[in-house]
Amino acid sequence: MSSPNIDPMGHLRAQAEEVPPGEAPAELGPADLDRLRLRLTPATTAISGDVMTIPYGEHFTAVLVLNRPDRLDPVTVAQVAKLGRDLEELVRLAARQTVQHELLTLDVRDHELPAGGAVRLLASDGNPFVTTALMSLKRFLPEGSENGALVAVPQYSAVMLYPVRARLPEQAVALHNLTRSMYAAASDPCTEGIFWWYEGEYQPVRIVTDPAEKTVQVRVPESMAPVVARLGGPDTV
Repeated sequence: MSSPNIDPMGHLRAQAEEVPPGEAPAELGPADLDRLRLRLTPATTAISGDVMTIPYGEHFTAVLVLNRPDRLDPVTVAQVAKLGRDLEELVRLAARQTVQHELLTLDVRDHELPAGGAVRLLASDGNPFVTTALMSLKRFLPEGSENGALVAVPQYSAVMLYPVRARLPEQAVALHNLTRSMYAAASDPCTEGIFWWYEGEYQPVRIVTDPAEKTVQVRVPESMAPVVARLGGPDTV
């Protein structure tokens, strides 16, 4: 799985060095190791401080969990410390098992949107790990994604990819509306936010509405200005 420009292992090691005092953690056995997964969540998600996490860029966090038949159990810093295994090895194991057991059978379909072009939906009912596909997004993108793609994760079981074309504002508004609708109806809501994936980085895209003026503006970070200019889209930065 690819990674934005971060130092996830440094973060993990720092966590492992700060094992909080308290009751002895439940030990992880061989069967538990087989259940190790990585679950990608929004960085704004409230996560207990003793859970083993990996920052994935500025906007997402990967959480180390055990995929049990009836629930997800977050893996704690103390459990990892007691296990005595190499941290990088555990993360690679969790990533590999997430791909092998959770992401190889995703339903991948393209749906035309009124703004033009097709949005690609990656989905698997009841699968809480579909968002982890964002860690290897490039393999799911259709051809013609040289300008990256707008990305939405309204549910943990569904991800939407919308290759960026010349009509960026219309695309962003269309995906924003669809995302809000899916998020509101979801039993496993993730985030209403949308992002622009470009060259391995996720940049936030803001939709600003003015009901009084009946206007909608699409705002992206200034770092994306050269791409916006190449697309020929005004008033989008």
